[in-house]
Amino acid sequence: MRTKHLLVAPGMTLALMLICVFTLQLFAAQTDVQAEPCTGQTSMAPAEVEADWSYLPVQIGAADVSNGDFEGGTSVWTEYSALGWPLIVTSTILPVTPHSGDWAVWLGGDDDEVSTISQTVAITIGESTLSYWQWIDSEDICGNDFGQVLINNTQVYSISLCDATNTNDWVNRTLDLSAYIGQNVDLQFRAETNGNLNSNLFIDDVSLGQENYVYLPIIGRNSCGFYYFDDFSDPNSGWFVVDDSERTYAYLNGEFQMLLKKDDYHYFLTPDLVLPGNYRIEVDVYQPSNSQDHGLVFGTRQNGDAWETYQFLVYPPTQEYFLVKRYMNGTWVTLINWTYNPEIYQDTPNHLRVDRVGTLIRLYINNVQVGSVTDASFTGAGRDAGLRVYSGDSAPVDTRFDNFRATCLP
Repeated sequence: MRTKHLLVAPGMTLALMLICVFTLQLFAAQTDVQAEPCTGQTSMAPAEVEADWSYLPVQIGAADVSNGDFEGGTSVWTEYSALGWPLIVTSTILPVTPHSGDWAVWLGGDDDEVSTISQTVAITIGESTLSYWQWIDSEDICGNDFGQVLINNTQVYSISLCDATNTNDWVNRTLDLSAYIGQNVDLQFRAETNGNLNSNLFIDDVSLGQENYVYLPIIGRNSCGFYYFDDFSDPNSGWFVVDDSERTYAYLNGEFQMLLKKDDYHYFLTPDLVLPGNYRIEVDVYQPSNSQDHGLVFGTRQNGDAWETYQFLVYPPTQEYFLVKRYMNGTWVTLINWTYNPEIYQDTPNHLRVDRVGTLIRLYINNVQVGSVTDASFTGAGRDAGLRVYSGDSAPVDTRFDNFRATCLP
């Protein structure tokens, strides 16, 4: 009797390099990057902080899809497998542990398979964000096998099932379905494979809710004593502003705009932070048009016209990220080459985060850890962090930042 097969791939991702001219220019022209620190912005020294306000996020309006945890077996859901496989199965059949309980969904897992599960759900105000957990395990190259989410048979999300997108564990994904508010819609999860190399998509804990949160304040002692936050609602918060032939930096509608007007320009901008030795840097960022790579700088220090820094960059059109460091003498060293990751949003803002603890650097995109490295450069207290933009060959390139935050870590 034929059974599904699973390849448990090693914890490696496929490093994909951009080969466009503008990316090659990243290294050829990096020496033209200018660091423009803010004026008038100070950070709190540890001795000055006795206590600070923290906020406890409480999600409101959450609701479950019927049998969204699959603990009721196939109840409510409609299964389809072109090869006749059961799809909603128990842990005794699954090759991975369910995210919760004893049941989960196994899509794909065989050659030339089309497998789907579906049910009708109501999309209402307060229940318009689809949340689910997925686990991808594939031995194929990208572009052959696919996982999808469909609403009324229209694709709202698709991911290539391949070795570069393997998650190696359960990963949460959310999709905005607010366009369907007021409707009963057919929700479908689907996997389609070709005849070569195995791909699997596991699904668990599907729910509908909203991404609105009530933040309940709590007060307590800050154990490490550093906190900086700017939502750019105050145009006098201290960031450097300029409007010349090369660029515009401006507070704009509660965001900070960095608009580059000429091709092949690199800039980064910092708020003159004095970071502790262990810290977290995060920001929300998007580009309304003409995408190029952009992101965060951290571990930054200047000495006259010389400077050193790390740069954590994303390029949404190809869903790739990159980590590089630059020494004072102008030498660049790549720490993580351009790497595909499906957590990078292409059409909506991305939340970028860096945690630096000792020599360990952890990278997060949309609250999912995508990479980590150990590097002993640029450690210790007293360094700076900020925003980074690049125009490539696509000028003008407009990049918008919001909710820039720097906090200490124990």
